[in-house]
Amino acid sequence: MTIIPFFSERLGNINALRATISVDKRCPVDRELAVKDNSLWLGSTKLIDSTVLGIPLDPNLITTTNMDQQPDKNNETILWDIKIGTQQQQVPRLAYDHEPKELLPAKALREFELISCNHCSCPLVRAQDSKAPFRHKDMPSEHWYELVECWICHETKPEEHRARMKPILAKPDVLLVGSTYYLVHSDNLTPDSLVVDRDVASKINWDNGTYTKWITVNCTSCSMPLGEGQYEKYDEEPILRAVKLFKYCVSILPTPTLTPCEMPTFMDFLVCDLVNAAKAHATYRFLIQGRNTGKIYCLIWLFNWDTQIIYNRGFVSPSEPADVYHERAMKVLYLDCSDPISKQTEQHVAAWSVDKTSEHLLYPDAYCVQLISNLQKTTLLLPPSARVMNHPAMRTTMNFSVGFIKRP
Repeated sequence: MTIIPFFSERLGNINALRATISVDKRCPVDRELAVKDNSLWLGSTKLIDSTVLGIPLDPNLITTTNMDQQPDKNNETILWDIKIGTQQQQVPRLAYDHEPKELLPAKALREFELISCNHCSCPLVRAQDSKAPFRHKDMPSEHWYELVECWICHETKPEEHRARMKPILAKPDVLLVGSTYYLVHSDNLTPDSLVVDRDVASKINWDNGTYTKWITVNCTSCSMPLGEGQYEKYDEEPILRAVKLFKYCVSILPTPTLTPCEMPTFMDFLVCDLVNAAKAHATYRFLIQGRNTGKIYCLIWLFNWDTQIIYNRGFVSPSEPADVYHERAMKVLYLDCSDPISKQTEQHVAAWSVDKTSEHLLYPDAYCVQLISNLQKTTLLLPPSARVMNHPAMRTTMNFSVGFIKRP
């Protein structure tokens, strides 16, 4: 049976499901499309079973629009835009909570024995080597300082509070757990397991800024990036004081009680960074930058940070199985800034780089490449006409692609 390409997004703000399908131009979609038993049917073909998805469809609210106003005689298929009403549900408030899910918090690591490199399994931190039993503590938001500033700005003597607001420092035998990294004291690192990235270190100016610098560190065994080391210069030599080990670059043993499909990936931690930055700074535009090279890999405009998409892979290839997928996701507009780069892309990057409403997010270069690849795969789920923003009236997003990032 030939698959009917199908993509839809649930529009919770207007209680509707908006879908696009591609069918034979002779198919009378406006007459054959119907909702029966909470499933969407096109004639005798069931497109989606909405009961399984938990979305109650309204059979009385269906509109269809032929999107090919000037049909191509050589093309045997046309696109139809469909809008279906969804019945309002009494959903607990927590179901609408936009907070990102906690990924590997301190409570999940109480039994840890070893932190190792994700790429070569080289040991980085051994619990048994500590002088005292390891303690595990969750850290506050990365933006806690700015958030506290917002609360104390109205007080009579805010300087008294600021005097007590000091950086959170690593402590021996304490595993401090951030949203996307582990903060470990240098005393608890396996000797010679990490090495400073020489290319990044050579660009550091010790005469400017603070007396300590965060510099990329790599695995001594495989040279893959693992995080950032906090270095202090002593007798002209940088001394490692602490290290942030990125959660997506290391493994924990024994493995936390999660199934393989539940283990968080880099994309899950990216979601945390995007949501937390958007909430703290009210910014929705991000420059994704390589930590080692400083290269801008892509621009991301956070269009909707919590939506639902229902689709099959028919727009990717007509030979794909007819399986239907339902995912909670972020909808983004993105611009691939990898080589070759156009003049228009250079203009976008230059404008965003000086815009105070945009924020830089730094990741190891290999993960930036992975991000672009993942976004491009989600773009292919859409019909070709909906993949790129090219309306002349929307110059700020000209040539931006539409993509999705799955939420954990």
